[in-house]
Amino acid sequence: MKNQNTRVLVLGVTGRVVGSTAVSLYKLCPNLQIVVGSRNREKSATVVSTLRKNSAFAEVNLKCCNFASADVDLVVHAAEPFQQAPKCTVLEFAMETKTAYINVCDDTSNSQPAKSFKVKAITTNIPAITSEGIYPGEF
Repeated sequence: MKNQNTRVLVLGVTGRVVGSTAVSLYKLCPNLQIVVGSRNREKSATVVSTLRKNSAFAEVNLKCCNFASADVDLVVHAAEPFQQAPKCTVLEFAMETKTAYINVCDDTSNSQPAKSFKVKAITTNIPAITSEGIYPGEF
C-alpha cells in the first residue's frame, strides 16, 4: 500500500478496539492519512490528538453511510459492524463506491451475511476482508 497519500477511514473510533486500531495504524505507517469516523466529534478528539499529523475527523452515520465525502482508499470498520445488524450497510456502500474494506471486530458467525458479497468483490476487484483482527477469518 502506498502510504504517503493513502487515506484510511477508521469507523467507530470512540470504542477501545477502534481507537487502538487507529493508533496502531499510525505507529505502523506514520505518513498514512487517517480519517477518524464517528458520530461524536468530542469523543473522537482524543484519538485525533493522539494521531496528530495526517489525521482528521469525519462525522459518519453508519446507518446511512455518509462516508463518501471523506474521500478514502480504505475503510477499516471496527464498530461491531455485523452484530445485531439486519444489513451490511457499510460494506455495501464500500462496494458501491469501489472502496477497499476491512472488518476487524466481528466473529465468523456475525459476519455470515457479508459472505454474500464475495462474488461481487472478486468480479469487481474490490478488496473486502471480514472478521480480521480480533477474530481472524478471510472474506
